[in-house]
Amino acid sequence: MVDKLDKYIDSYSKEWYQAFLLLLMAGTPGIFNAIQISSYVFLVDKPSYWCDIPVLKAAGWNDQMVLNVSTPRQNYSSDKIEECSYYDRNYSIFAKNGYNWSMSNLETATSKSCQYYRYSNTESVIPEWDLVCDNVAKKSNIQAAMAFGKFIGGLLFGSISDIYGRKFAFNLAALIYM
Repeated sequence: MVDKLDKYIDSYSKEWYQAFLLLLMAGTPGIFNAIQISSYVFLVDKPSYWCDIPVLKAAGWNDQMVLNVSTPRQNYSSDKIEECSYYDRNYSIFAKNGYNWSMSNLETATSKSCQYYRYSNTESVIPEWDLVCDNVAKKSNIQAAMAFGKFIGGLLFGSISDIYGRKFAFNLAALIYM
């Protein structure tokens, strides 16, 4: 019984490299598809951010100094900051007089929406396209655009497959994917 099984397996194992090559070619687009779908998690990673005050940065203030003078805290907590707003103050006077003077002369001020943002990490589409605060809803458009592209690609390559054949459509899709 074992001899018959060995002969049967041996008869198919002579072309193992062809089967492996076919499997590799057929699986490559699926691997790229999985990488592309899961890349969304890493591309839209939300770094910590706060309002940027260019006048203070130009005066040589570090990020913590700018945060202490310009950024309101959430619910008067000392840990969490309001990321989308800053105090409406005359920061050019603060820049001229220095940090210590500014901390001792803080007055109550109203909050205002940010115009510029500063990010702790810039390796994401969030800081590249400013997808924070008022623009946070645009984050979902990234995944929707990719899904729409896959839908259109499926329709388009289905038609190409019908007209020119599956082999041509498969090779064209694999070439575009890479």
